[in-house]
Amino acid sequence: MCHGNSALEWNVAKDFPVEELLEQDKIPSVHIKFNLPVSCPEIPWSDLEDVLDRRTKKPKILGSGSFGIVKLMKHQSSGKLCAVKINKDDIEEPTVIENLQLEVGVLTRLKHLDCVPELFGVTIPGNNSQVPVMVQEFIGDPKTFRSTMLAIAIEAKVLPPLKAKRVALRICEALRDIHSAKLLHCDLKNDNIMLEPGFVRKDNPKVKIIDFGKAVKMDDKPRYQYNARDQMSWIMKCCSHLAPEVVRGEKPYNVSSEVYGLGVVLKDLSKHFRGFLWQLGEECTDADYRKRPSVEDVIHKIKSHLTSIQGAASQLAAP
Repeated sequence: MCHGNSALEWNVAKDFPVEELLEQDKIPSVHIKFNLPVSCPEIPWSDLEDVLDRRTKKPKILGSGSFGIVKLMKHQSSGKLCAVKINKDDIEEPTVIENLQLEVGVLTRLKHLDCVPELFGVTIPGNNSQVPVMVQEFIGDPKTFRSTMLAIAIEAKVLPPLKAKRVALRICEALRDIHSAKLLHCDLKNDNIMLEPGFVRKDNPKVKIIDFGKAVKMDDKPRYQYNARDQMSWIMKCCSHLAPEVVRGEKPYNVSSEVYGLGVVLKDLSKHFRGFLWQLGEECTDADYRKRPSVEDVIHKIKSHLTSIQGAASQLAAP
């Protein structure tokens, strides 16, 4: 039986002859019970092992939040490191299932993109819960087990102006590709952007967009936020990446509100040196959503700016 009514509906019966495949034992029961895409493998919990933190000798925790924790584990069959999200026991099961359906559906839909984590599959965790959890690609250094969110890199001041502009371009291209798949992320911020290992020494570092727990299909019914009037100013302060018109309930999540979130990221990337990226971020966060540029316009402006920088450098280097 399917639980909840996710913002994205993924029904195996829509594209696959379920009864016929069940008779052939080709669809694991977990996919039917939880309405998950058939293309998402089920991984036995016994095929996953904890990776120990080298300092504490305890299981390595990659992150935590209101949902639970993300553990670093090793898929023994493939030898790959993976990130496994373990939910808190006090979260209601229908909510857990709805979130699972949403994120698995999104990552399956975006599996052709290298700007999102690879979904290895789902597993039933070794605890009291019988609800599957996601097993995803670990975005980090396989030797040190370190992973870097964009927010951390910005605060550490390890992204000089030129590299920050190249990272910005990567983020814009990733958002464009997600939109091309007819999806809105709806929560684009520095905490949801990961830098791939080696970004410090690479001239053109790669990024991955994570956490699609609030994503919506562009073709679905528009999704509005409904906030009490006395909460709006607090939300705008704590969630500064959300477009004001969305927080006020005037407009649903849309491409323009995504551009607003992108603008906040661009301004954060350049907050230590201002200049070009900051100005571009100001354009993206215009209070009037109709005046914000498109993602393609932002990409074009960054590419043109980088080309002019390269041209100037070449002239200086010429004899």
